[in-house]
Amino acid sequence: MARAGFGLTLPLQSFVPIEAATAVKEQVTPPLFLNASFPDAVNPVLHALGLPVFCGIGNVALLAASLRQALNLGPAARVQVLGHHWHLYPPGPGVPEALAWLDGVPLTGVAAMLQRQRATPRAELNQVNGLTTAQLLIGIVTGQKMQVSVPGPGGLAGGYPVTIEGRSIATDLPEAWPLDRAKALNARWAREDGVEVFEDGSVLFSEKCRNAVCGHLPEMATPVSAALLVEVRARLLTLREQLRRQV
Repeated sequence: MARAGFGLTLPLQSFVPIEAATAVKEQVTPPLFLNASFPDAVNPVLHALGLPVFCGIGNVALLAASLRQALNLGPAARVQVLGHHWHLYPPGPGVPEALAWLDGVPLTGVAAMLQRQRATPRAELNQVNGLTTAQLLIGIVTGQKMQVSVPGPGGLAGGYPVTIEGRSIATDLPEAWPLDRAKALNARWAREDGVEVFEDGSVLFSEKCRNAVCGHLPEMATPVSAALLVEVRARLLTLREQLRRQV
């Protein structure tokens, strides 16, 4: 994992959401499905498989909450964040930082404002995720119109600012950032995280990830169909047990 990057976990992270989304799809009146399991990459897998997903929780929502706290903003302030799971940690050299806007004006110093969050233990950050998720769920249930940032809206890869009202969700990007431009940037961040999911449902693990596991799992050296991730998961679990026995 240390050599491969977090993207290696996608086959493991996607297993339960695929089962849950399949059950949701079978309902006469489907509930909204919000996925908490690596939504930046899992939600586009669900979309490619024709499974319903409303959005994810955490990740870019946590970035937005951290920026609001750093700026001491009230609830009326509109914060838009374009970012990725990758940005829970400081991006590497040459990799763009998450982008943010306050009431339509680009924010500078995003990295400095996220420094405190990035230094906080993940167990404590889970409490912040719990709060932001509760606020999101309350808004959905009560039919509020919300301008928030969430991962994987409608099955997109990465995190985007969105407008949510009832059961509808739509991206809410600044005029200078058409959706295609935002998707391309999130694709770059996805590669840094170790895995990119394409709109045709193919999954490509990064070169770093492939180099770490190709000796054990040669099938990961080339793009994998989203429909085959369950098989890759089984191979990963077998490999994990083999490696544990070597310790």
